[in-house]
Amino acid sequence: MFGVGVKVFESTSGEAAQVFRKIEAFNMEHVRGAKLPYFHSLKFVAKDNTGKVLGGVMGDVVFGLYLTVYVLWVDEEYRKDGIGTILMKKLEQSAKERGATFSQVDTFDFQAKGFYEKIGYELFGTLEDAPSEGHKRYYLKKRFVKAK
Repeated sequence: MFGVGVKVFESTSGEAAQVFRKIEAFNMEHVRGAKLPYFHSLKFVAKDNTGKVLGGVMGDVVFGLYLTVYVLWVDEEYRKDGIGTILMKKLEQSAKERGATFSQVDTFDFQAKGFYEKIGYELFGTLEDAPSEGHKRYYLKKRFVKAK
């Protein structure tokens, strides 16, 4: 019976929002300790004295329980100056203040796996041939230590 009379269309923004609200409600019913907002976006930049952006980091606290890091970028000229570490500490601290107990990030083999491992992340998965043949996408996590 599937497919009879069913057509698939590109959604409008309103329809996409409706689908998101439905999955959000479903997930909230099943995730113990989940809190709203479902996603709490965090965005930080590092600047020099002239206001030039040297790097930035973006992530979401999901369910009020964990941090997903989406973007970490530092200008190539400043990559060994500790800016990435400073940005990640700020992001993680802000996530912890919102209830996050762990963080997850993914990175490609030509990006920053070693950096994340250096700041306490551990590998939990690898996707071969991503983003293209011969490359790898790494998935890493970090448990936050609870303050005593």
